[in-house]
Amino acid sequence: MQLEFGDPLEPFREAFFQLLGPKTLVEPSSQNQQLQYSHEGKTFNFNTLSSGEREVVNIVFDILLRKPKDCILIFDEPELHLHPELSFKMIQTLKSIGANNQFIFCTHSPDIISSSLDNSVIFLSPSKGDDFNQAIKVNEEDETNQALRLLGHSIGIVALGKKIVLIEGRESSLDKQVYGSIIKGRFPNLVLVPTGGKEEIQSFSKIQNNILNRSIWGVNFYMLTDHDSLPPFQELDSDRAMNNKFQILNKYHLENYFLDENIWANIFKQMEPEDSWLVKPETIREEMKAKAKDLVSYTISLSVSALLRTKTGNVDIMPKNCHSRSKEEIEALIIEKSTTEVDRISKALSTAGIVKNVNEIHSKIQESFSSDTDSWKDLIPGRPILNHFTSKAKLPISRAKKLYINYVLENQEHTFDDIVTIFNMYEND
Repeated sequence: MQLEFGDPLEPFREAFFQLLGPKTLVEPSSQNQQLQYSHEGKTFNFNTLSSGEREVVNIVFDILLRKPKDCILIFDEPELHLHPELSFKMIQTLKSIGANNQFIFCTHSPDIISSSLDNSVIFLSPSKGDDFNQAIKVNEEDETNQALRLLGHSIGIVALGKKIVLIEGRESSLDKQVYGSIIKGRFPNLVLVPTGGKEEIQSFSKIQNNILNRSIWGVNFYMLTDHDSLPPFQELDSDRAMNNKFQILNKYHLENYFLDENIWANIFKQMEPEDSWLVKPETIREEMKAKAKDLVSYTISLSVSALLRTKTGNVDIMPKNCHSRSKEEIEALIIEKSTTEVDRISKALSTAGIVKNVNEIHSKIQESFSSDTDSWKDLIPGRPILNHFTSKAKLPISRAKKLYINYVLENQEHTFDDIVTIFNMYEND
């Protein structure tokens, strides 16, 4: 009698490799009673795996032993304690086990949600009445998903909380650290999500009707940016000014809040001798002011170029009514449209207009210097001023910001009051 049996360990080998490849499961032996794996030519016991790796292997092996078929399997928060990539691999491996099984994952993980849009993703919205269906299906073509993709995010970020505050910077940026330190635990309903640079911020106003002006699945979106996301010296347009969900700081950069000479002097009194220039507010102010004066021409250039870029906008030479036209007719339509665009841009870039803008901005900055007000601390880009000061003080910028924030909070200074006011408005919206 010839009997052929499949290797019972083969499904476990495949699952292990799918989870943790290039690591491979080693053939067990009667001499060694422990499971082992191989990596880069060496053999290791399972206890050398990370806790997350051991967890996913245990879960997957347990499901393999049960051999589910025609089953519904429900997992609550499979992402807990796991690296996002590891949780994704675990889910993909689970879905390959057995036949005709349906998996239901209850999750708050942005990564799992975003990677599952090709299957079925259901958001549970807060109740709005007896006839309201709280189960809302989401797919790749959803307009909110498309809008968020323009900002480098996916629909999965709504899993982070009910109130998403989009800020400038990247995930580990100082902007997020600064905002997080300022608000600390005072606003538990707000989740800070960095969304890139000012280019993404500027594009956000074009899609705010898709996100900011309504609540999606019980999640509200807000945005907070530095003033450089607008052309400097230009006020918010009426639409954005009326929209409390889209706020712009009064200062050019977030770093402009770190230019208070009195705070710096008090900080350095604990670190420097009495005769150091760093313990004298007037000396610190003059050092920062001197750097600000060096940046006047740079500020004017930034401001005027931003204003003109806003006025000119994108060049559009796409003609209307261009269907079923001859080559000659299309030429004429495009030339006509192009001529109109040239006239529009020429007016926006007129010499008289540029001279007027340069003079207005220059006068406003010089007035602050001559009258010795603090307006220049708002108008001139604060990032290079702060970098210059901390470099001359021989203090790393990240440590300098932490010292500054800690001093403000411990001494209940009002430096960040307008930022706190914005977050308070978001929290109570």
